[in-house]
Amino acid sequence: MGKINVFEIQSRRPSNKMLNYVRMLIDKCQFNQEDYDLENWTYVDVTELIRELKSELGYK
Repeated sequence: MGKINVFEIQSRRPSNKMLNYVRMLIDKCQFNQEDYDLENWTYVDVTELIRELKSELGYK
């Protein structure tokens, strides 16, 4: 098994499915999607936002 490249993981682009999910969470929180430039966010950024939005909604 090869070494894990941390930079590669941190700069990886989120999947379309992930972007659709975070957009749905933004809507459920009644936040403005235009406030989030998701197309330029990394996988790690979107993952963190998903955690924050789920917390906002009371999800576990």
